[in-house]
Amino acid sequence: MRIKSNLRSYIRSYLDKPSRPFVPVLAATFLGAIAAALPTIVLTLNRIEEPWNIVVASDALALAELTYIGTLAHALVLGLPSFLLLRSKGHIGVVACACAGLVIGAAPFGALGLLSMLGMQNASSGGKPTVVNHVPTLAGWIEYASAVGFAGLIGLVGGVTFGAVIRWCGVRPCAANRDQAIPRTPAWRSPIVCSIAILLTVTMFALPHFVRDTSCHNLFRDGRTSVGPQIVADVDLAPNDWSTLRQTFTEFGGANGLAFRSDEGIRDGRLMWRTLGLCNEAGVTIVARDQPWLKDIHSPAAKRGMELEIFELKSGSDWRVLTHDLLDKLEMQWPARISYRGQHGSPIPREEAMKGRAE
Repeated sequence: MRIKSNLRSYIRSYLDKPSRPFVPVLAATFLGAIAAALPTIVLTLNRIEEPWNIVVASDALALAELTYIGTLAHALVLGLPSFLLLRSKGHIGVVACACAGLVIGAAPFGALGLLSMLGMQNASSGGKPTVVNHVPTLAGWIEYASAVGFAGLIGLVGGVTFGAVIRWCGVRPCAANRDQAIPRTPAWRSPIVCSIAILLTVTMFALPHFVRDTSCHNLFRDGRTSVGPQIVADVDLAPNDWSTLRQTFTEFGGANGLAFRSDEGIRDGRLMWRTLGLCNEAGVTIVARDQPWLKDIHSPAAKRGMELEIFELKSGSDWRVLTHDLLDKLEMQWPARISYRGQHGSPIPREEAMKGRAE
């Protein structure tokens, strides 16, 4: 009992001493970084126009984790040293933290953005020229100002959060005059703030590893980093043939015990890509991919039409039987519209393609 009482007294005295604010300040730094990441995360989620599924959710969480890593590095490298410097010079409060966050968020991004823009010969965004012959246009300066302003807003949010947290925890607003009387704050506030910071940080890093696609449609679910298709084919289809192809995939999957999935990517109301997938646990994965965005950049690949790929993820999957039946259905539906590519992109006959990829 005596040891427990002494330990409790030591912890209480440690938390009550304003000369030891490092832990709550560090926790406030982590919380400020989380708050700074939120505007970017929310803006990105609002731009997702395709239907939500496990793939979209997994990608969104991975992006949130990456954004948090960026804001946390920014806060630790620039934000925390700036606070310690300002605090050593005199009084610093929420307003000062907010102003510092605004400058810290906007200045580095603004400098890098300006160097990048002035280093370009020609550039455009949304169909509008932003740089012409190394000279930024009005549209370019407006886009630059908007980007720098958004970066400053992120820093402002982080600075306000940081300042509010350290004030709530009762951290002394200045390093000088340590003997001056300051209002006493409850000892439980710092542990609460630290617990929240730890919980949110662990959540940000853990969620992307728990919420991920573990179905047979994920070519990399078993830990592999690369995989090559057994067959690559191009199918010359009109855009309105996609619904017919989808129906063919649905029926073929149902008849052969294959899981079906349909995904698409939409940006600014425009279809960028769409895929159809069939797979089973034996290791066969079939992917049909249409990429209308290739036409917008005048890519030669746009002339190939829709791409069909057959993967074998486990040996002994008997992929050739399923592939043979599917190709028969497609060639019956669209005669002479399917061409096959070898490993180096050269055209090959179907018989050679069915031999698969050389190991």
